[in-house]
Amino acid sequence: MRNGIGILRERWVRRFRVAGGATLMVGALLVGNASAQRIERIEIDLGTFGFNELASLNPSLVYRPVDDFGVRPGGDALGLGGAYIARAKGPQAIGWTPAGIVEGEGGSLYVDGYSLRSSGEATGFPLALDIPGSGSIFTSGYSQNLKGGMKPGMVAASAPLWESGESRLVGGLSWRRYVNTAYPEETVSDFIFEGVGGFPVVITLDRQERGAIEAVAPTLGYRLNRMFSVGVNLNYLTGRLRARTENRVNAGAPIPAGLQRISLKYEGFAADLGARAALENLPMPLAVAARFTPAYTVRVRGGDFRNESLVAPGAPQILIDGKLAGYDMDIPASFSIGAELKVSPRLALVADLNQHNWSETELSYANAGLESQLGRPTLPLRDVSTVNVGAEYLFLSRSWGDLPLRAGFRTAPQSFSALDSTDVSSLDGDALFEGSDQIEGNAWSAGASLITGNVSFDLGFEQLSYDLSKLYFDSPRGSFTNPDGAIVDVKRQIRTIRFSATYRMGSGER
Repeated sequence: MRNGIGILRERWVRRFRVAGGATLMVGALLVGNASAQRIERIEIDLGTFGFNELASLNPSLVYRPVDDFGVRPGGDALGLGGAYIARAKGPQAIGWTPAGIVEGEGGSLYVDGYSLRSSGEATGFPLALDIPGSGSIFTSGYSQNLKGGMKPGMVAASAPLWESGESRLVGGLSWRRYVNTAYPEETVSDFIFEGVGGFPVVITLDRQERGAIEAVAPTLGYRLNRMFSVGVNLNYLTGRLRARTENRVNAGAPIPAGLQRISLKYEGFAADLGARAALENLPMPLAVAARFTPAYTVRVRGGDFRNESLVAPGAPQILIDGKLAGYDMDIPASFSIGAELKVSPRLALVADLNQHNWSETELSYANAGLESQLGRPTLPLRDVSTVNVGAEYLFLSRSWGDLPLRAGFRTAPQSFSALDSTDVSSLDGDALFEGSDQIEGNAWSAGASLITGNVSFDLGFEQLSYDLSKLYFDSPRGSFTNPDGAIVDVKRQIRTIRFSATYRMGSGER
């Protein structure tokens, strides 16, 4: 080879059948000019494969949260630790409890977006990696972080449709992020090739993902009187996940990268029901609110899967093609309740409780006959129960506007099981993530708003921390990048900044 780039001279291929009807193609490439080197190439056509097999083909698509409590809109809500059910008003309430849409005068427009960054400390990673036929490289650094970026959260509008005395009917229309599905991540490990005078080697795993389950929703809210109101969202769900993972090695010469890609499509329908009661005549006014989302089904249709393994010295390149079988995900009901207590005209205290029994999620293949061939699909999820508390203080009130400050805290258990540290092999067909411990976390937040005339600007900041275990380079035991089944412990921090704005048409009442 010259400078890591060979010249193709000869190719031969043998075909034969293997168990399950897959076609295995073994090819050898004769590469080189003066000195030829045979590189074995194995191509596998999986045909249609099941959800359980996804754990061995792409563990990261299984090992991820699917909790939808983290996508609710509002910089002000984030600053309060997510304790916002009873405070949500106007079009923003669509993402919390649709009963709150009736609060306020006239129509409103609302926009929301957020940005996140991740950092962390990793321990337990291998101190050396053996390269077949080339010796060992020694670790000098290792990091594994979620990749950030700006994301839209919600666009919504509301307007009164009918009024009579204290009763009123309000309608709304919104687009919003309903469930996060994309969690791009980057793993970088720096090595020193000790046998060549400290020659540096960098191995990178870059997981690029885009997508979410999104909701387009008409909303109706009805206020019976100033004390009690109800509402409903009709969420038409759609979305995609596009995942592409590149495994690159930088050793001073161009080396073909490993590549893996798959896409999924989501469709479904879900309703959100809400109720709100306000007791304004008490010495300390109290508001309580609730949201209930009945069980619903998301249809998931798999796209084409492609895997091209990293070309390692002395090892064959593995090429895998297949198509993930389409399946239906029956998601159990969830609910949230919350309260707001106005201790004084300047100080308000809020608290929420959210519950989603994700462990009751059931999967079934769209083609019922596949279950006998591929086994019943399983998703190792855990129930999520969160407690959110917060406080708001009106720091400044002038003729030109108000400046409230906020602080909050929430418990943040994750909806996925811990990695089973006693079994990190995908060869036995299990899902790898059936450990007994749930990933636990906590989040602290703060924020502020500027409310002036017809416009409100809200800013919130949150830092979420939790500990988890990851497969080394997201690879099960037996692969080139994790031959010993190593598990890495990661202390992760995720920092979120959320910004929202509301424009109130009409009186400009704050």
